[in-house]
Amino acid sequence: MFEKIALFPILGKPAIMWGGLVTAAFFLTTFYLGLKRSPLKIHRAFAYTTLALALIHGFLGLALTFF
Repeated sequence: MFEKIALFPILGKPAIMWGGLVTAAFFLTTFYLGLKRSPLKIHRAFAYTTLALALIHGFLGLALTFF
């Protein structure tokens, strides 16, 4: 089941690849907001979102190997 989700094609590429790109974009945005000294509320929201995306992305990647 998780394999179907991770390998679902979006614009010809697997969903896990797009998930990784979105996670990386959120990570870089969080890093930039930390450097820019933006309000802590915004930085923290991006950090939590990045963490959630990274956990989902990592779980799907591991699910491809172990399930």
